[in-house]
Amino acid sequence: MAQLYDEIFSADAVVLGTPVFMFQVTGQTKIFVDRLFALLYLKDAQTTDFGNKIKAKKAVTVYSQGQPDVNAFASSFDLHEGVLKFLGFDVRQRIVGGGMRTEDAAGGNKAVMEKAYAAGAALLT
Repeated sequence: MAQLYDEIFSADAVVLGTPVFMFQVTGQTKIFVDRLFALLYLKDAQTTDFGNKIKAKKAVTVYSQGQPDVNAFASSFDLHEGVLKFLGFDVRQRIVGGGMRTEDAAGGNKAVMEKAYAAGAALLT
């Protein structure tokens, strides 16, 4: 994880993408995010007020799901992004690819590709 922490700190922005299984991000994604807990610290030993070392790092989340309804798992994504925000990420945009049942499904979805391009361009500002 130390190498990944260094990558996060040196990046201008982070794009965190995951397939959706059983209404949620994958177990691997959850474990990765859980391990980012090491980047938190207690501001004061007398409280449970945490600070973070990530310091408002710009981020975009990307979810790929077989379910065509892109809002079907919104509450799960809200929770996931809430944890990222608690860790110090500034989640700027969410991209959900619905109906992604083949390897090339995203590339063939003009709306998803345009949203991804716009999100990437916005991270540069």
